[in-house]
Amino acid sequence: MNVKYKILDSGSNTLFKSLYDLDALIIFCNSAKPLIPTNKIFNDLKFDVEKQIKNHNFTGNEDKYLEIISGKKNKYIKIILIGCGDLKNKKSIEYHACCGVRKTISLGYSNIGIFTSLNIRKINNYQSFLSRGSLWGTYKYSFQKNDNICINFISTKNHLLLVKEGIIEGQTICKVADLSNSPGNIATPTKISQYVEKITSETNLDTTFLKKVDLEEKKCGGILSVADGSKHDPEIIIMKHLLSSKKTNPIVLIGKTVTFDSGGISLKPGKDMGWMKYDKCGGMSVLCIMEIISKLKLNIPIIGILGVAENMPGSNATRPGDIISTYNKKTIEVLNTDAEGRLILADALGIGSEFQPSCIIDIATLTGAVIMALGHSASAVLGNNNDLIHSLILSGNNVGEKLWELPILQDFVNDMKSDFADLSNLSKSGTAGTATAAAFLSEFIPKNIPWAHIDIAGTAWKNCKTNYQDAGATLFSVRLILEWLKNYSK
Repeated sequence: MNVKYKILDSGSNTLFKSLYDLDALIIFCNSAKPLIPTNKIFNDLKFDVEKQIKNHNFTGNEDKYLEIISGKKNKYIKIILIGCGDLKNKKSIEYHACCGVRKTISLGYSNIGIFTSLNIRKINNYQSFLSRGSLWGTYKYSFQKNDNICINFISTKNHLLLVKEGIIEGQTICKVADLSNSPGNIATPTKISQYVEKITSETNLDTTFLKKVDLEEKKCGGILSVADGSKHDPEIIIMKHLLSSKKTNPIVLIGKTVTFDSGGISLKPGKDMGWMKYDKCGGMSVLCIMEIISKLKLNIPIIGILGVAENMPGSNATRPGDIISTYNKKTIEVLNTDAEGRLILADALGIGSEFQPSCIIDIATLTGAVIMALGHSASAVLGNNNDLIHSLILSGNNVGEKLWELPILQDFVNDMKSDFADLSNLSKSGTAGTATAAAFLSEFIPKNIPWAHIDIAGTAWKNCKTNYQDAGATLFSVRLILEWLKNYSK
């Protein structure tokens, strides 16, 4: 979808001329109260809207809407009232902004106005959430970009920075969502590398591309083994955002980026295998975060690492029973080639640990077991540092991306030991799949580095359309990590 935006000054004397040119003006309603800026130029509009709400008996309940017209003859404004129920926090504002825009577009309107000053005294600094949600509400994956949507943000000057921050975040999320939703024949490892090259040229990111020859030289046997059956070479991409003048240890973010996961020799069932284009979603989240923080010039040193590969059953593919050696020289018996994400992360975690990070967070669609445990309502978080884990959980609650902590017990670590190598990529017991996978990863983290692993296998994708988004990639963890970086990383 071709989405544009404009920012209109809510204090301008010519504002109403711009409003008359809109296809529709969205007005959010906190229950039956229309959220119109407390500016005297809107007094007549507010009076008319309140009168029509009463006449139509509009309650403003969640997911309800009402179309009305305010004005006379050729000077009128088409208004879509969006019911929000009781707005309690910033995440509810983002949600209803998104749903409101999606509803308005579905009604056939394309040039849409939105007030960014909602006059809600109990919620502060929500404007970036509102503009980010509004732009996500425009998103629809399509090969054909025929629709032209324009969102007009009607803002006061003192809210301008927050509105622009949300616009940057929303636009980037929509752009990376296109890459996330693209199938394996389009979003190849090479295509992802080209995308990173482009954003590197446009931002202050300092990027290193470890190609196959580099990975062989560094003895990254984990990711190399995953890609052995594919015609596409693997890469580890390292993006550095190091604006801070202080000599602070960087935060390292690592994303599993399997562009298509057939399972390799341990071939997945054919039913729903097309869904496996989603196995790159952890890496897409890290890519999106790195692009956003670079554009926002967030003054925190951050390094993003993508382990990019395709898992295919070619003639050179890794066989079950093969033994490989990883970047940090640990050996792994590969009992199942469909447990490939942990092999990629083993190398990426080893490389990430060498940057002397203040902490490491990896994000991956790692285990089907997490769906059995938590469904599609929350992601699992596991790690070695309670403060890090709890701050991530808190930031997730603030933005509506829920995390639930699972333990890494010594029994789980023992369960991943191999009779023929240091570790196997499949547990002996076949139980606690999410926790044993994290226990495996913990063997590649030095004990002195705080680390958290987020398993997004159940939350990275929507299988059907909702009021909030179409079927497809959710980019779960982008909003969560941004909130954490801005508020809790210290």
